[in-house]
Amino acid sequence: MKKLWQGFKKFMHTIGRFNSAVILGLMYFTIFLPLHIYGLLSDPLNKKGKRGWITLNFEPDETWIRRQF
Repeated sequence: MKKLWQGFKKFMHTIGRFNSAVILGLMYFTIFLPLHIYGLLSDPLNKKGKRGWITLNFEPDETWIRRQF
């Protein structure tokens, strides 16, 4: 009986590994891959706009300086 139980556990372990690979593969191709492709095609941070450093015209006033501490 113990040998039968060990064989059953080994068989179920094999089936579980197969099922997890199938489920994770389906999740990748249906959820994560389209989101990644959308992220590559869109430009939410305006990376493709101006290149290089953006110069800011900032002159601190007295209230801004006092709020720093």
